[in-house]
Amino acid sequence: IYLDADVLVSGTAVHKVLEHLRRPGALAARPPLVYDTSSSSWVVRRFYRARAQIPAVMGSLWGAGIYALSAEGRGRFAEFPLLVADDLFVDRLFRTDEVDLIDTTPVVVVASATASGLLATFRRTFRGKRAIGELAATDRPGTCATVRDLLRLARRGPAEFVDAAVYAAVVIWARALAWKHSRASRVWERDDTSRR
Repeated sequence: IYLDADVLVSGTAVHKVLEHLRRPGALAARPPLVYDTSSSSWVVRRFYRARAQIPAVMGSLWGAGIYALSAEGRGRFAEFPLLVADDLFVDRLFRTDEVDLIDTTPVVVVASATASGLLATFRRTFRGKRAIGELAATDRPGTCATVRDLLRLARRGPAEFVDAAVYAAVVIWARALAWKHSRASRVWERDDTSRR
């Protein structure tokens, strides 16, 4: 199990994930997740309301703060590359049908308190994505799938339209900042607002 230090996970969830990975053919798994936005600004709350409705994101290994691999799954690569987005690298090693979401207690991911904290984490994500390049590639959903999901969300009603618009704006802005400030990947942009 690979676990971020700032997520909350129950022993029951850990046990169920490990139990699942003992099954023949199981490769990669994680618990479901929920976002704690109770201390977040309006922009951050809207962003995560949209994010929670995007299957291309919610069904991935990356961004959940936890993922687990069986011995066979871990055998897909030798060593972790020196990247800031190790979870994204691992996610791309597996097809969609090789990633299992386990029916158990969700992991709690504490969201950023501010929009600037949210942007910092996404700048890091985009820099990591660029660095990965062709190191790993499967059929995992990409930007086009996310855009389709956002358009579907926006058509549901006025509140969902605002959520989708905020999500798109944050992602576009973070991507632009990542290109503008394309410093060496040694810089770790951390969101301290979610750790208060």
